[in-house]
Amino acid sequence: MDSIRGITSFVRVAAAGSFSQAARQLGVSTVAVSRNVQRLESALGVRLLNRTTRRVSLTEEGRALFETSRGALAELEAAHETIAERRTEPAGLVRVTSATVFGRMYVLPLLGEFRARYPRVEVELSLADRLIDMVAESYDVGIRIGVIPDSNIVVRKLADVPRFVCASPQYLMRHGAPQSPSQLTAHECIRYRSIASGRPLRWEFGRGAAMESYDVRGHLILNDILAVCDAAIAGLGLAQLATFIATPHIREGRLVPVLTDYAPPHFPLSLYYPARRLQAARARVFVDFVLQRLTNHPDLVFDPRFLETSVGA
Repeated sequence: MDSIRGITSFVRVAAAGSFSQAARQLGVSTVAVSRNVQRLESALGVRLLNRTTRRVSLTEEGRALFETSRGALAELEAAHETIAERRTEPAGLVRVTSATVFGRMYVLPLLGEFRARYPRVEVELSLADRLIDMVAESYDVGIRIGVIPDSNIVVRKLADVPRFVCASPQYLMRHGAPQSPSQLTAHECIRYRSIASGRPLRWEFGRGAAMESYDVRGHLILNDILAVCDAAIAGLGLAQLATFIATPHIREGRLVPVLTDYAPPHFPLSLYYPARRLQAARARVFVDFVLQRLTNHPDLVFDPRFLETSVGA
């Protein structure tokens, strides 16, 4: 039992990079986690972690143990949870990671209904715009925009999301609407600096089978996509936005889509999870609930090309 406790503590510390965060995940004290790891190191006769006042890192032996034990530990935990949950209603913690904006706009509003339906399930929602190692960081469910590269992950598509260039009616009254992407040089374009790449994103356009991307210009660069949307509403320029962000503002007339004939291909929005984690009933009910509520949700697949208010189509 001590060895299992030690390996469990070690894997959580290695994945989190922190004794305190591992302790929170396990529901025990930091001192207990530290003692469990020390006992494991003593039993193995090697140091597994390098500890400093600021960070924790793996030794060579620690990295080897982490790589070989994390998958087995996850399977053992899932098997234990499956047997325990067969006797009761779904209960326990579901750890969910989501792209920040999508999580705020679409996942968070669902949690009240989910909690009412499954009162014994606790949800931890982590909003982050980076790819998460689901197994190493002990997440049960993820929701992301774009391609999910991990081949060991089960991916369930929620929607194919359109993107369009939008501007406020006031901006278009002052400057007119571009009729083709080449005319963007005459406009203020509000640029979004990607957190992942650190660079302003190029604007993409499509026409038939052809795809083009442009390094647009403008006097405003923002690193928050909701701020980009707000700036467009304020009349500060054009913005290229996913329609799930712009939809409420398009429907209320605060934003008008332009260049609709040049919309790029839709990008996938997906829910994903490690297959073995779905063995736990609490994870299964959360996945089923989100799929039921959000698959092809009208605001996710909204296409403003069918609006009479579209300009420059």
